[in-house]
Amino acid sequence: MLPKLQVLDLYGNTCLEIGDLRLLMEINRIKGISMLVESVEILGLLKHLPTWKIRLHNMQNMHTLQLCDLSYKHDEGLMELGITQCGFKELFINGNGVSLKRINLGNIAKLKQITWPAEILPSEGLPRLTSLYISYCDSLSSLSWVLHLPCLRTLTVKNCSGMERLIDPAEMQHASSGLLTFPRLQSLSLSQMVKLVSLSTCPLDFPVLSRITLFECSKLKKLSFKSSIVNNKFQLVEVDKNCWEDLEWEDTTIRSHLASFSKTL
Repeated sequence: MLPKLQVLDLYGNTCLEIGDLRLLMEINRIKGISMLVESVEILGLLKHLPTWKIRLHNMQNMHTLQLCDLSYKHDEGLMELGITQCGFKELFINGNGVSLKRINLGNIAKLKQITWPAEILPSEGLPRLTSLYISYCDSLSSLSWVLHLPCLRTLTVKNCSGMERLIDPAEMQHASSGLLTFPRLQSLSLSQMVKLVSLSTCPLDFPVLSRITLFECSKLKKLSFKSSIVNNKFQLVEVDKNCWEDLEWEDTTIRSHLASFSKTL
């Protein structure tokens, strides 16, 4: 065994077997492991390993994934999580999320909810998350938990056919209580969202938003921006022609402001 090995990056490989991982568990000097996981047996060992980047792929026989099972490290542990083509119905954020910076959820057709312990707010469970990419998660009805994430800079949602609003109306009581919404969000991309009609039922803060992409959201009618959005200096506003023409505006100054930066797709 390599005597000075401290970091093992196998993110694009599945060459480690159960025996290999058990051996790594016995070597206390290993500080970080990155790997692709395609079996429940391997997944069961992650909570004993110092993982920092994990992708779960093609795991169909588990209904609930608990974040605490993905690394033994807490404060400086898992930094990137990818889940693709899995059968999970629930993702339970119950630990090990404090160091996560990037989450990619793709083609998880049965995923209905992302939940938290009652005593933890999403902003406390994912305080460092900067990038969230979600695609082909047809059972998700909203992403209300992203509303107050303190470090989220990039939000991309694609082809989630069950989502009518980005933020559930029940969560809007928080938005109206004085808490700033999307405090660090710089880039918002929504594409091929066939049922999406609005971002929310009432206006939201986007104090630093500078990039917007809207593509093939045929039912989208309202962007739910507060009037303060006219103070934002956009780098890019990309909207397909049909979507732009179908949008309804209560404040036409917002439309004019976005149009000055817009590029039609």
